[in-house]
Amino acid sequence: MNRKKANIKDVAKKAGISPSTVSNYLNDTIPISKKTSKRIEEAIRELNYIPDNIARGLRLGRTKSIGVIFAEIADPFYSSILNGIEEIANRNGYSVLIACNNYDADREKEQAKNLLSNNITGFIFGPGGMDEDVIDLASIKGTPFVTVDRKISDRKIFSVEIDNFKSFYGATTYLIKKGHKNIYFFSEPIIMGTLKDRFEGYKQALTDNGIGLDAKRYIFDKSLQMNRADGGYGIMLNILKRNIRPDAVITTADSIAIGAMKAAVNHGLKIPEDISFVGNNNSYLSKYMHPSLTTIWQPKIDLGKTAMKLLDDLINGKRPENNRTFLDTRLIERESVSSKI
Repeated sequence: MNRKKANIKDVAKKAGISPSTVSNYLNDTIPISKKTSKRIEEAIRELNYIPDNIARGLRLGRTKSIGVIFAEIADPFYSSILNGIEEIANRNGYSVLIACNNYDADREKEQAKNLLSNNITGFIFGPGGMDEDVIDLASIKGTPFVTVDRKISDRKIFSVEIDNFKSFYGATTYLIKKGHKNIYFFSEPIIMGTLKDRFEGYKQALTDNGIGLDAKRYIFDKSLQMNRADGGYGIMLNILKRNIRPDAVITTADSIAIGAMKAAVNHGLKIPEDISFVGNNNSYLSKYMHPSLTTIWQPKIDLGKTAMKLLDDLINGKRPENNRTFLDTRLIERESVSSKI
């Protein structure tokens, strides 16, 4: 417990080389032979030496640290993206500084200012952003940045996304082909481009299949931002108490659908015989529901990995040809959708 924390001199002594050679290895400033690199790696493992990337970066005028700003991280969708970011960041020697703002635009802006004042190497702006001023802050300072699952309109910035319009167009069309017409849409307030694209995909599928648009079927509620399952439960129960029976419900998150399904069951309805449900993001609970939830699979971890790889390229002066990178989604058919044909 009282053992002294190993430092760079201890590693050098253990490996039988100079501290400057260890420093060159850690900072990748000059080529080191494979034989010497192996000795350094063995010494690091034996001494359990942990490089202080931030302190070392400050001495060198670069922190080798990444600022990541998300609206929330409690939901498995967002934490999975973070896992992907951290995996690649750690592999490439970056420290990751995470900030969560709970959909507060002013707080997000303040977080961006604080991280920029610490001379971070790069930024990843995650899902949930509401104010593009934070993008301006990073741009003015010249800090490389990438957005992930966050649509920024009319800007040539680097982003990693999925095609939300296409995903929800396809999922809604799937319900229509199953014979459903009275299809409800549950969503958080549309404060993000990604949510707008989902809604537009849903509406376009209805229009293309000759189903009239009805604003009564669109439910946008702030309770679906953070406490999604509770919000879905309350909204579904309120609809059913008014003797309204949707054919199907499509939601912007699995947790919303799970709460709504619980409300339907408590109201004495059967799923999918009475109401069908489609979720979004294929959360780990979706396949364990009874009945299991049909949902849109998203490459959550790969979104994070791809964003961090792209940011690392930008930091090192490599610019991809395309500003926007799209990853594929797919609909996973389970037991929560019936056929009325």
